[in-house]
Amino acid sequence: MKKINGFILSINKKIVFCAHGSNSKLFQIGFDKFFTQATNFFRDYECYKCFIEKNYPSIDACLSKLNYSNDVVNFVPVLIFTGNHFLTDIKKKLIKFNKINIHETINLNKNILKIFENKLCKKLKSKKRILVCIFSKSKKKLVYENSKKYTKELAKLLMCQSFLSIDNTEKAIALDRLNDHKEKKMTELIVHPIFLFDGFLYQSVLVGFQQLEFKNITITKPFLDEKGILENVMKKINQNLV
Repeated sequence: MKKINGFILSINKKIVFCAHGSNSKLFQIGFDKFFTQATNFFRDYECYKCFIEKNYPSIDACLSKLNYSNDVVNFVPVLIFTGNHFLTDIKKKLIKFNKINIHETINLNKNILKIFENKLCKKLKSKKRILVCIFSKSKKKLVYENSKKYTKELAKLLMCQSFLSIDNTEKAIALDRLNDHKEKKMTELIVHPIFLFDGFLYQSVLVGFQQLEFKNITITKPFLDEKGILENVMKKINQNLV
């Protein structure tokens, strides 16, 4: 509530969750599940959803429904990296809306690193292991640098003998390289897709890496299917709400 010229106006607090979008039904199921969880978690806020591409509503269509005179709007990018989609499709587009509080992307922070370290340590079965982290191709060099740094740190925590940090277009090269590995029967392969939701890219990782003949293969679930990651994301959003 706020008072203007003697009149008390009601202020509506809103959160807009914006994902990339995909034609994959698995993505749509995963995002709808996340959106329902977020709506239940942030009960004091009116929650909306929009997509950068592929799905509806678009960012413009969603924002056109909001009343900026009385509303407090939090715009939450449901993205991992500060890549081109965040910098161009979101930040540049929203620059004209000075009343919107734009949250940062989820990012590969130390909390996320710790969650996956603890989870994967429980599954280790061999003294020799390789870590492969795979993410969506980006135009931004920083995305590659952040992914490599995260992969290197996780590989060290898991005591891996080697690691690969690749984008989805480099998957075939990585599969050939791993297939030629001389000690597959004695080596554990840990595949860590850096995707928030299931979908075409995640399924392509499953199909490609499950066929390799390593001693043991562990493939992590999409980030927001992991309870610890989901809780961490909700907490981060909550800390930045206005």
